[in-house]
Amino acid sequence: MAAPIVDDSFPQLTDQPKKRQKLGSKKEQKKLTALSSHTTGEDCKCTRLRCFEVTSPAERESLLSHFNSLANKDSQDSFLATLIEVGTVERRRPTPGVVEGAQNPHDYSYKCHVKVVRGHTAVPVPVCIKAFLAFFGIKKGRVERIMAFVATKGVPPQDQRGKHDNRPHAFSTGQVNMIINHISSFRGRQSHYSRKETRKFYLPEELNIAKMHRMYLELHPNEKCCYESYRQIFEQKFNISFGYPRQDTCSECDSLAVKISHLDKETQEEEVRRLMAEKELHQRKASVFYERKRAAKEAARAVGSTTAAVAFDFWKNMPLPNITTNDVYYRRQLSLYTFDVHDLGANKVYLYSYDETVANKGSNDVVSLLNHYIETFVKPEATELLLFCDSCAGQNKNWTMFRYIYSLVHVRKRFQKVLISFPIRGHSYMECDKDTGLINQKFKAEIPTDWISHFVQAQRNPHPFTVIQPDVAEFKNFSHHFDPLFLAKCPVASRPFREVIFTKESIGVMKFRESWHGPFADCVVTKRAKKPPQPNTLQNLYAGRLPISDEKYKDLQVLKRFCTEPAQNFLNNLPHGRNAAHEDDDEESVPLHCLMSRNKRTLDE
Repeated sequence: MAAPIVDDSFPQLTDQPKKRQKLGSKKEQKKLTALSSHTTGEDCKCTRLRCFEVTSPAERESLLSHFNSLANKDSQDSFLATLIEVGTVERRRPTPGVVEGAQNPHDYSYKCHVKVVRGHTAVPVPVCIKAFLAFFGIKKGRVERIMAFVATKGVPPQDQRGKHDNRPHAFSTGQVNMIINHISSFRGRQSHYSRKETRKFYLPEELNIAKMHRMYLELHPNEKCCYESYRQIFEQKFNISFGYPRQDTCSECDSLAVKISHLDKETQEEEVRRLMAEKELHQRKASVFYERKRAAKEAARAVGSTTAAVAFDFWKNMPLPNITTNDVYYRRQLSLYTFDVHDLGANKVYLYSYDETVANKGSNDVVSLLNHYIETFVKPEATELLLFCDSCAGQNKNWTMFRYIYSLVHVRKRFQKVLISFPIRGHSYMECDKDTGLINQKFKAEIPTDWISHFVQAQRNPHPFTVIQPDVAEFKNFSHHFDPLFLAKCPVASRPFREVIFTKESIGVMKFRESWHGPFADCVVTKRAKKPPQPNTLQNLYAGRLPISDEKYKDLQVLKRFCTEPAQNFLNNLPHGRNAAHEDDDEESVPLHCLMSRNKRTLDE
């Protein structure tokens, strides 16, 4: 029998719900606080055992610290039970005025002790009941309950809070199912980045749990359901978040999803299954990129590792000035470019931020910034470099990048192996995208330093962002620099590449493959009998700051009246006069000699 077709546009129940917050609800926080906040009580002042005299303050502090560190009340009770000895009553004294047989004496005798470390041995020290209570900051009733259980059942008591059956207002199974059905009725989207069984589900960003709870009460006015009960079912039964990164959706996934949704699942079941199998195969191929990146991260974090793993990408352009006035919807703004380099091993982020008058976002610009990162921040003992980036041909997957990686291995001899991996189109979600999510897009910024100050404050743990502001001289013309050694253009079409690798054994050769598990092919990339380029031949990419168009400059002059005086001075001093047709051209950067002549622009390929 064929397996049923599952419609994944609605939330599904899961055994692995949404990850809970570290601190939980206020009720849970209060429980944790009470569990770990016991303090030492007053001196028992007993003359028989002299409990506070035979134990030092450091020993008592160690006992209390261990007791507070235990995970839950059951663990604490088990620990206390090990310090209580149960015995028989050796002698009974008659109570005056009470008839024999009518009294209710204790059936057992108890002795308490604590274990303190002296030298290299844990020594038991007998203490009285008052000192026992004071050492752990607990009450007498708790110890008596533990004593009774240990004496009669041989085990400490189990925490029964919240486990009783006398809850007249508890939800029935039918009421819980009504809430589950209501949550499952919302249409949303699954993340196409994950191939795990419990994939995260996304509902529209304008929704939240409070709105869904109100909608449930409107739909079932006779049902009693508080917000907290609805929220608990939402978080314990589902793995749902709100919002969705629509700009990162995969066109292949979206196309297949649309085709499947327009088919009749009963009369066209075979075609639906074929398309779903095609979609499943596509997503499995996409997941390999994330598996490789995860393995590279673990290799880079290993103790004594000589592997460096890096993910890099450009952020969304940040506008300047970024202000709330309505005029910004009708005027052009200056763009701030941010190149994110995420060290997967150390989990550190390096941001190269510069405005569009400093440099562009072409392949030479990317290689210049990546070169600065490698020379400055990659550990000297690293012999293997693993790179992860998207397949943008104008920035990453191009002849300039491949030649630069080759030079790292065979010209500079900086690494013994460099591997660069490119994901399936639409499945390029990386740590760089997570870094971008920490930035408040509505932050008020008038000049580049405003954005940069926000970047620095955006993250505290595990490490704050390191922001570098490159100047014009930092950008070099690597494409022109490599011409004497390499072929004029890439000898094979690079668009299908999934991985490209250079090793010290393969001189003059580039190895690549177009599938994640297929064999590597190779091709010759260098010219014969050519000497490698010398470092001193590396020329600047730009002669100076890049002018913006006159039209953009005029728009900025209109917006500057809503800004402070420093921002007005900055906008007044922007270079301008460039042809408006090229003002947002992010392909190859303008080489120095072409910029000086200003009569043509050259592309990388």
